Amino acid sequence: MNHYEQGSQEWLKARAGRFTSSEIYRLVTQPRTKAQREAGELSEGAKTYCFEKACAVAFDWQKPFEGNYATEHGNDWEPIAIDYYDKHMALFPVERTGFIPHGDIPGGSPDAIEGGDTIIEIKCPANEMNFFKFVADGEYPEQYYWQVQDLMRITGCTSARLVYFNPNMVEKGYKPAYAIEIKRNEEDIARIEERLEKAVAYRDKLIFDLQNKLTLNL
Repeated sequence: MNHYEQGSQEWLKARAGRFTSSEIYRLVTQPRTKAQREAGELSEGAKTYCFEKACAVAFDWQKPFEGNYATEHGNDWEPIAIDYYDKHMALFPVERTGFIPHGDIPGGSPDAIEGGDTIIEIKCPANEMNFFKFVADGEYPEQYYWQVQDLMRITGCTSARLVYFNPNMVEKGYKPAYAIEIKRNEEDIARIEERLEKAVAYRDKLIFDLQNKLTLNL
C-alpha cells in the first residue's frame, strides 16, 4: 500500500478524481423515487459527487475548502487523540497512515491501523453533546459507518474502532476518549463496490462530454 501524508502535495494529487472513503456515503445514498431505486440509478447527490470528480480529472479543479470551527477543532485535536489512543487504549501496535490509493479509482485515509487488522478512525466533535450521545447510545452520523466500511474494503481489515475524543473531559477527571467497534459487513461492502462501478462509468462519461465541449478547434 502506498501512503501519503494528509495535507501533503502527494496526498492532494493522489486524491484528485478519486472517490474517497470520507465521502463514500454520497454514493450509497439512495435516490428519492422507488422507480429510480429499482432501476439502480445514482442519487442526485451521488451524481453531484461524480461531477466534482470529473472536473478534478478533466481540468485539475479542486473543490474549495469549506472549513469551519468544527473542522478546525477536529484537525487540531486529532494528532493528540491518536497519541492518547495509542498510549492508553490500544491493545496492539498502532501504525499511523496517510492516504492509501486502491487500484485506479478509490482510496482512503485511515487515521491509523491497529495490529494490522483494525481501522482506527478518530473523531473530535466540537459540540460536546455529540460526544456524550456517542458514549451514552453509540450515536454517530451514518456517514462514519460507510467511511469505515470503505476503509476496511480498501485495506482488507476485518474490524474498525470509531473513537470519539473530548479533551475537556481531562480537567473534569474523566477519560477523554471512548470507542465502539464496527465489524466488516460484506453486504455493505458489495453495495459500495456496486455504487463505485456505476459512479466511475458516470464520471468518465462526464469527463468525455466536458472535454469534448471545451476542446479548442484551431
